[in-house]
Amino acid sequence: MTSIINSNSKKDLFLLASYFRRLNGNIILHMSSASSVLSQSKTETPPTKTEIMRFPVQPLKETLQKYIESVKPFVNEEELTNTKKIVDNFSEPNNIGTVLQSLLEFRAKNIENWLSDWWLDTAYLEYRDPVVVYSSPGLVWPAKNFQSEHERICYAATIIHSALLFNILLEKKKLPQDMLGSFPLCMNQYYKIFGTCRIPDLPKDKLLFQDPKNPSTNILVIYNNQFFSINAFKNDTRNPLSINTFYTMLLDIVENNCSEDVEYPVGVLTTENRDNWAEAYKELKRNDINKDILENYIEKALFVVCLDKPLPNNNSSYDTKCSKLLLHGCGSKYNAGNRWYDKTIQFIFGCGSDGVGVAYEHSPAEGGPIGVLTDYVLLKEGKISNSQYKFEKVEDYPLPQKLEFCLNDNIKEAITKAKVAVNKISSTLNVNSFSFFKFGKNEIKKLKVSPDSFIQVAIQYAFHELHKHPGAQYESGSLRRFVNGRTDTIRTCSEDVLKFCQKMSEANASKDEKKEALLKALSSHKKYAKEVVEGKGIDRHLLGLKILAKINGVENLNLFNDVAYQRSTYFQLSTSNVPVKCNGFMVYGPLVKDGYACCYNPRDNNINFGMTAWFNSDKTNLNEFRKNLCEALMNMKCCLENDETVKSKL
Repeated sequence: MTSIINSNSKKDLFLLASYFRRLNGNIILHMSSASSVLSQSKTETPPTKTEIMRFPVQPLKETLQKYIESVKPFVNEEELTNTKKIVDNFSEPNNIGTVLQSLLEFRAKNIENWLSDWWLDTAYLEYRDPVVVYSSPGLVWPAKNFQSEHERICYAATIIHSALLFNILLEKKKLPQDMLGSFPLCMNQYYKIFGTCRIPDLPKDKLLFQDPKNPSTNILVIYNNQFFSINAFKNDTRNPLSINTFYTMLLDIVENNCSEDVEYPVGVLTTENRDNWAEAYKELKRNDINKDILENYIEKALFVVCLDKPLPNNNSSYDTKCSKLLLHGCGSKYNAGNRWYDKTIQFIFGCGSDGVGVAYEHSPAEGGPIGVLTDYVLLKEGKISNSQYKFEKVEDYPLPQKLEFCLNDNIKEAITKAKVAVNKISSTLNVNSFSFFKFGKNEIKKLKVSPDSFIQVAIQYAFHELHKHPGAQYESGSLRRFVNGRTDTIRTCSEDVLKFCQKMSEANASKDEKKEALLKALSSHKKYAKEVVEGKGIDRHLLGLKILAKINGVENLNLFNDVAYQRSTYFQLSTSNVPVKCNGFMVYGPLVKDGYACCYNPRDNNINFGMTAWFNSDKTNLNEFRKNLCEALMNMKCCLENDETVKSKL
């Protein structure tokens, strides 16, 4: 048997085989990531109507065969031949791949979800770049145009009250069961979004959840970079205070407490590189007052309310301006310090028409629960607004508690550095968010194809036309059919999708040939997307094997060093379908420096896109990508309609 370990040594394989024989004594050490979740932060598992399935481990041969098919767009014949040899060697009986597979299967039998703890650590808590842009998305809400501070505070008070009603549904286990067809979906993510805070630490962060037996009672309000804690509930109950009480408390903060900004906004520290923030966090907590503020008010708060300062007038659309406001606050001069980015939910209320929405820390949950929360609170707010609710001050209300940090020179220096860092991020990120109004998912359905597949193929088509080569494309596929399921990767750029892109560029290709190629591309995407949500994807399975190898000191496996793996996982296109009923959309940053992020909300008659790229890349052109995407959508629709106007090129 030929070794596939670069050292050409069989020692690593022997150690793994020995380890496998001693499973009962050792593998339990890798069954939990308890160090990532603070001990007082356990969450209850909500009941479901039907038993949710455990996340399976797919047969190794099946995953590797799919893997070979998925890398074909990114390698030539010689490279593909070498990849096949590496894969065959990896999966030989008693070789490293089969030993790792056995370890993974054992793990899957002994815990509810073999992936979830590893994914939390690998994708989030071990990640050292800032959460701002690199990890945390924003969910842009439909535009508001506040004519006065009074209007903004009325709106914010209503959203606060509505969010607390949603939290009550969770606490009483009355949230309707999410379904995918006839399959119930795991609801656990919903129970991790209120009262949750990410804690910076070395070498990886931790997550703090509220104690269900002693749940959070306060809300954090940030205004002019200053922090206030307000009560959420009536005395000794879980009944929210009235809308007018929240209105009065917010008015008290705005009118009486802080008319001027602060020179050293502590919130900007949460925009920093996680290592830098972890060091500053430790320094902050050396002071007892700061420790009390952090542990008993900020970290325990149910959520954050950010009342932002005005942005400068520019020519940006509402969608783009609001995207920036949610992603990074438009730098330290404006609202980057008016945040606590480690809190899972931050409701952001800009001035005038600057924007409203949610910024959320990604590690506890995917976008789906945030979208459901958004639709709920906006529906409630709409009903209250339409009812001509009378906003007025109340005489007897709990006074907001101002939280004042004690800052030494080290913290002040850290804040100064954080300002510089976040300003670089905000000035370097290119944002181009928009609504495509030519058609929506209703028209796509009339063509008898999947709207998601249609949009996914259009994204690849637009990239291919702009850059003249295929781009590895990551689409988030939900694993919520499984207990504690998060996501796996839908690899959109298949051989069939690439052939369609190439066919559309052929001057002599007939309309029928283009249509046939497009239908194959759409079918290929839909088939693999279905497999992913059924737990039959490639990337998380390979990740599990890779992590087990690392745990046991086996590194430099040829499978993961191979050019096919490197290219097919260098995702120049980071995409996600996050549907919300409101006319909103989600937006986040690119995965790689020369890549694009493209999140979308397919609505009945339009498609909303949140798109970003980096200005400092000489390989990306976000404006041209947007133009190509719109034309790709139109061309594909014409292609399926056999329209005479189908072009050979964009």
